[in-house]
Amino acid sequence: LTDLPPMTDPDVQGAMRVLSVLYSPAFFIDTNLFFLSICHIVNLSLKYGTTDASAHGYAYFGFILGPAFHRYTEGYRFGRLGVDLVEKHGFVAYKAKVYMTMAWVAIWTQPITTTLEFVRTAFNAAVEIGDVTYACYCCDHTITDLLVRGDHLDEVWRESEKCLDFVRKAKSPDYVDRITTQRQFIQSMRGW
Repeated sequence: LTDLPPMTDPDVQGAMRVLSVLYSPAFFIDTNLFFLSICHIVNLSLKYGTTDASAHGYAYFGFILGPAFHRYTEGYRFGRLGVDLVEKHGFVAYKAKVYMTMAWVAIWTQPITTTLEFVRTAFNAAVEIGDVTYACYCCDHTITDLLVRGDHLDEVWRESEKCLDFVRKAKSPDYVDRITTQRQFIQSMRGW
């Protein structure tokens, strides 16, 4: 699938753009609509070729395969396909999204350290293109993953300070709240 030709049909490209915007809100509103939009992206990519939205669609398809169908290995392979397409074609606009989705997929089959590598790559890509939302999300996910990995709480605390500083500068009150809550948990675990 990495060798599929580029998508050239402008009407299909437009449909891909619409679908790539649709699945984010669908994720929170209607699981079936989310699944359907991702499946449409995959089908259009298979039929008409590859575009930047294809990479994220494949990664999200991997995300669906695991919990919905208990096909975690295949899910990882589709997530990996998304990453490979981003790297092969230089789909910079989708790099943060694909790597973050890959982190969600990798957590089922890979060591947590691998997941953290995907999150860090996603964070750097998000900062590079100015995608503050994804960068903030990566901060939140980093702290959680460090806790899950069992890192020393002093190290997690220091990382949480950097993350909190970033989300404050980004003026993201939701992520300030999330990271503040994580820090309260870390303090509790440290006996403060």
